[in-house]
Amino acid sequence: MKTHCIFRLFTIAFLIFSMQSASFAAEKKQAKPELKRVCGVEFGAVCRVVNHPRNQTYRYLSGREKTAYYFVPEKKFDNFQNYYLWVTPKNKKVYAISMTADFKSSQEAMGFFDKICVVLEKHYKVKPKEISTMKTKTLLFKLDNGEILLEIDSGFGSCEVSVKMEHTELAASCEAEEKVLAREAAEKAAEKVDTSALE
Repeated sequence: MKTHCIFRLFTIAFLIFSMQSASFAAEKKQAKPELKRVCGVEFGAVCRVVNHPRNQTYRYLSGREKTAYYFVPEKKFDNFQNYYLWVTPKNKKVYAISMTADFKSSQEAMGFFDKICVVLEKHYKVKPKEISTMKTKTLLFKLDNGEILLEIDSGFGSCEVSVKMEHTELAASCEAEEKVLAREAAEKAAEKVDTSALE
């Protein structure tokens, strides 16, 4: 009787362990790859940025500006020619990495765009969502810890294909740092204001 009870307990424990192992394996299989390191640069790494003629400044409707810092990558991704780091304004941590490739014909650019789309789909195991406008075609890849934007922009006589990979948590840190710096700048400017006219 005692041996029978022990055997039953062992069987139950084994079944529970098997179910947990199967569940863990299924979760592991379904988990999407995360953004960790791109072109030799790790997300979250502290970066010393420098002024460079190829740096790009983007102005937003809010009035804020963001600079993408040109760099030469340790590892290049296919035929992309220009590479940029996006860093948090205060702590200088890399929160996004982007790259561009220029083409003389829209057909050549579209072929490259389609190829990179397949590469990203297979590597990150996720299907993109299309966000298109009259001028551009954009694909959004949503990952567990970030997102990837693949875009083709048709201009006059040339086409550009770009990829931007952004880490969600670090991008949020960037927004928080921008607000702090904006507040500090406003407070500093306010100190110089003559308030004698205010009663």
